[in-house]
Amino acid sequence: MTESGPRRDALALLALALLAWLQTAVFVERSTIEPSFLFGTDTVAHDAVAHLWIRGWLERDPGTVPLWMAPLQGGLPTLGAFLWTPFAPPLWPHYALEYPAAQRGAWLLALWIAGCGGYAAARALALRRGPALFAAAAWMLCGHAVTLIHAGHLQKVMALSWVGFAAAGFWRAGASSGARAARGAALAGAALGMMFLSGHPQIAYGSAAAGLALLAARAGRRLPRRLAHGAAAVLLGALAGAPQLLPGLEMAALSNRAAGVGFEEAVATSYPPRELLEFAAPRFLGSNTPADAGAYHGAWGERIVSDYSGGVVLALAFAALAARGARRRPVRALAALAALSILVGLGSHTPFYRILYDHLPGFAGFRSPATFFFVAAFAAAMLAGFGAQAALRGGARARIATAAGALAVALLYGAALRGAAAIPGWSWSDPVRGLALPLAAALLLALPGRALTARLALAGALAALDLMGANRAFLREEPWERFAAFLAPTPAEAAIAAAYSEPRRVWYPGRELSLRPVLSGIDALNGYHPLRFAWKDADDAALGLGSPAWRARWGVLGAIPAPPEGRFEPETPVRVLLPDGTEAAPRSARLAQRANSARLELEADAAGEARWAANTPPGWTLRVDGQLVGSVKHGLWRASPAPAGRSVAEWRYEPASYRTGLFLGAAGFGLALFAAGATRRVRAPRPR
Repeated sequence: MTESGPRRDALALLALALLAWLQTAVFVERSTIEPSFLFGTDTVAHDAVAHLWIRGWLERDPGTVPLWMAPLQGGLPTLGAFLWTPFAPPLWPHYALEYPAAQRGAWLLALWIAGCGGYAAARALALRRGPALFAAAAWMLCGHAVTLIHAGHLQKVMALSWVGFAAAGFWRAGASSGARAARGAALAGAALGMMFLSGHPQIAYGSAAAGLALLAARAGRRLPRRLAHGAAAVLLGALAGAPQLLPGLEMAALSNRAAGVGFEEAVATSYPPRELLEFAAPRFLGSNTPADAGAYHGAWGERIVSDYSGGVVLALAFAALAARGARRRPVRALAALAALSILVGLGSHTPFYRILYDHLPGFAGFRSPATFFFVAAFAAAMLAGFGAQAALRGGARARIATAAGALAVALLYGAALRGAAAIPGWSWSDPVRGLALPLAAALLLALPGRALTARLALAGALAALDLMGANRAFLREEPWERFAAFLAPTPAEAAIAAAYSEPRRVWYPGRELSLRPVLSGIDALNGYHPLRFAWKDADDAALGLGSPAWRARWGVLGAIPAPPEGRFEPETPVRVLLPDGTEAAPRSARLAQRANSARLELEADAAGEARWAANTPPGWTLRVDGQLVGSVKHGLWRASPAPAGRSVAEWRYEPASYRTGLFLGAAGFGLALFAAGATRRVRAPRPR
């Protein structure tokens, strides 16, 4: 490495930071709104509420780590339900900034990490710095990585940001050098751990599978000896991600994913083969984003994200396959990974997914085949780097391959244009706009002559403009005040807050936050997201959904729907179960719920068992009048001994999975740092 090498690497990372800022701050609609809110669906439904609630408890009690959120769906663990991923670095702006700026800062940081990881992967694959920067920008700005934010899938974006580092580590782990392989395994394991800490195991699963395939391609005949490095990387990733992974696995064992989701649900979002043209022509079948006014005419069920990779990227990826670079091992491996991920993403449209569902361990727990398209998007970006490098080296074959790639993209775009010609509101129906940028970039690199580095820089700028312009159609800002008003207390909540010292509800962003609206609507608690307890299904079947016994079990007063406006009842009334099996109302009951704890002050006429409706997974301990009671039985309600007269029952949420996860996570990252540092010791040459 020359003396200017580190300086050039730093400039490349600075350029990626600038591109991330342009995407998040400039290439969105109405970017002059301050403060603004860019995230929808899942974020509005629960993420924003959870983050605001957790932020409030962190400010109120800085020494407490909020592990339990009582108001959401009858109570949910914040880590176990992946409502909160405090160990993911992109989320750290939430601890310093107000919510709208913090959410955008998290998105910007995730995109920049994705670019840095893409650059590391490209360099590990032996790309020169210029083509590596091109490949990194192509991955960081591709539609799959950027437009997920419209759906509120920040956790997916945070997990995707570490894909490049994982690929770089696995590729190095397949090297012949033992020290280099160990460092690669350490890097891959740390990246997988970050994906788990980001709260999206499916991305980590796909990255581990793709990484092992890269390792196998690099190892060749030395595969049996190199598989140990790959296994060590996966194990290291599980250890490093244990603070988020262990609580998630604990709750998953009680959820509808305990034995895997059903096949019909698993393939519900299979990618229609015709819509693969999305890689070459964004929104050619429309979308249901506000910018399109809900005009989606495809077969996917909904189009809220884009898989657009860009004409420039696809043209250069084709050039990499057509030129002499196709003989290189990384090019062949990336092409195979792209083909396999597309095959998986098609889901039920091919028999391949069923084979993986039936035989691959853990695969049946995922429900979104199209999510695995991130491997194809990443491979396309890396292949584009190889195409750019071939163009830089010149030669008639490379120029012809680049021109042929541009022609292939033009044909794909024409096919999309023909299929979408009758669709109203398609903003990319103008072939000049859709083809001008990729054809101009291909022309820059295909023509003979000098100044190839400058031409590559200009082609990269055109590719970035193309991607950011296409992504903009899927991004829409709104004033934050609109959502803040949506999260504000309702008149009913204000009345409840005035009647009780501890309000029964916190916010009301729809039908998911408080117990009574969930039970009135019924469907939210039974949904797959964020958690469905297995015993809830059994309870519904045994008591009958909505029956008097079911309503009593869940603390619903009166008939469904909820009482009319003006009648304010406690949402979780406490009942005392007497020894003869009858129920009695206590003389007085005061229930206060905090992060990680609950306190019930009760006065009963006769001794019995106090019950109130609340989810109770493993991890809760109970003390009555200061005396420790045995372990709390998990279920749909809390129960505590209620002696005659006054008593105080205190519950605390202290899951062993969290404490064990912290220890294992520290050990995992410690091992990764040790492996990365210990193998750098310089060995003296042996004497002849």
